[in-house]
Amino acid sequence: MIAPAPLPNRWWRAGAWGAAAALLIAAAIARQTVPGFNWTAADFIGVGTVLGLACLAWEIAMRRAASDAYRAAAALTIAGTLGLAWINLAVGIIGSEDNPANLVFFAVPAIGGSGAILTRLNPAGMARTLAIMALVQAAIAAGNVVFALVPAAVLGGFFAGLWAIAATLFRKAAGELRQRTA
Repeated sequence: MIAPAPLPNRWWRAGAWGAAAALLIAAAIARQTVPGFNWTAADFIGVGTVLGLACLAWEIAMRRAASDAYRAAAALTIAGTLGLAWINLAVGIIGSEDNPANLVFFAVPAIGGSGAILTRLNPAGMARTLAIMALVQAAIAAGNVVFALVPAAVLGGFFAGLWAIAATLFRKAAGELRQRTA
């Protein structure tokens, strides 16, 4: 197996962690100065955990990346997962964030996390994982259409497309890896 490429510019890595810290600092300032912005300690812990996991995933992916296609696929996957979780936890996709139906949307990131672990972030395995995520997300979107939950269906379609693009990029990275090892 070919060793991954050297780590990309450390500024990008520091920027990810810095952006996460800046968001938390901005929220802390807003809590003190913006009327109606009433995050609790649990909100800060939850957002900090989600952002920290996204930054950790970014670090791991960048250490594993051997091509620009892999980096782009990882960035789309992490940003999409962060966006999906953020929307679902903040306001909910179906009704409010307290609606138990929103739990179905966490199945997709769970598939992604499981696939990442099982494939050890291998690009071909990640391509299959992201393809499965796209299919599951599309099935959830189709279910939302059946129940006339159009905004949730549109959002689900968007994320299904995002996962499909990431799957294609991971497939490209797998092909590049095969060419280098041949």
